[in-house]
Amino acid sequence: MNHKYEKAPRKNTCKAPRRFQYQHNTMPQNKNNARITIKDIAEHCNLSIGAVSSVLQNRQTERRIPEKTVAKVRAAIRTLGYMPDLGARRLRNSKSGKTPIVIALLSSYEAPLNAITGFLFELRNLIDTTPALAEVYEVSIVLELFKAGHLREHTSILTGNTFNAAIIANTVQEDDDFLSGVCLPYPNVLAGRIIEGYYGIFDDFSHGGQAAKLLKNAGRKNLGVIYGAPLTQLTRSRIDGFLAEAGASALRINANLLSEASGYEAMRAFLAEDRALDGVFAVTDSLAMGAYRAIREAGKKIPSDISVIGVGDYAFADYFDPPMTTVGVLNRDFARRGAELLIKQIAGELKKPEVVILPVKEILRASL
Repeated sequence: MNHKYEKAPRKNTCKAPRRFQYQHNTMPQNKNNARITIKDIAEHCNLSIGAVSSVLQNRQTERRIPEKTVAKVRAAIRTLGYMPDLGARRLRNSKSGKTPIVIALLSSYEAPLNAITGFLFELRNLIDTTPALAEVYEVSIVLELFKAGHLREHTSILTGNTFNAAIIANTVQEDDDFLSGVCLPYPNVLAGRIIEGYYGIFDDFSHGGQAAKLLKNAGRKNLGVIYGAPLTQLTRSRIDGFLAEAGASALRINANLLSEASGYEAMRAFLAEDRALDGVFAVTDSLAMGAYRAIREAGKKIPSDISVIGVGDYAFADYFDPPMTTVGVLNRDFARRGAELLIKQIAGELKKPEVVILPVKEILRASL
């Protein structure tokens, strides 16, 4: 596992995404193969379309619509299975002078939740604090999840029918191979991977090696790395960097998944074998949290018996007991820079794909 992760080969040429156009997508249909409309509700209730529309917009008080009528409309909504036509609403918004943008955060659902929520927060914060953006665009954010390795099966990935801008995160090799052979017709950023022809945000490749150096400088002799699936381009680079610096004797602890529970079970099973280990690098903070518990249950102390280093410095890292040392790009910085890269594309400030590689930071705490 000492090889370096290479960029995925590019099978065709994809120019920088052009300014996009929103594509209207019809709403789901009911059992009669016809979408329920406001007109259907009006006929069902024997009311005017205007009265039903007022209730749907929660404007019944100013329109002085009786409570019995409001109750009748709301009952019909539930009975008939009405759903608003979001596509039509967005088209109406565009006529008002604002361009509708639906930004999707696409992620494999096997990834830790904290790796996803950081992007959601930074995207929303950036949008809300950029007045020029609000003047031109009507922006909403959606979370779209897929099974690792199956991104190609997502219905809108090639068309942008349900979103027209995206940050794509936590993909595995099969997903990266798929992306390398297509051209997405909307602004996009790949988080934690580098593929030719795409905008991307990536950690400096040295963070795994830096973790090994910190452990060796602390006098640790028997080093190990704990990791799990999905193995993304980013997490693999962390493993490879660590093993290259730690040497051939470094131990590999496979937790199968990236969750806290998987980290706990893998570390518990490893310690039960009574193998020498006095320094461990966890490729995610979630795995580190599980490892902490297993180390304690084995009657060992952090850091006197085993030092632990995590990655990304999520908000809870300082609240581990003891507080955990981390390396790599701060999660909030990573998410913010990725969000900025996408917003600049939407605003037309970037004309050709670029990759932003952020430097490693060390946050030294009591776990080392």
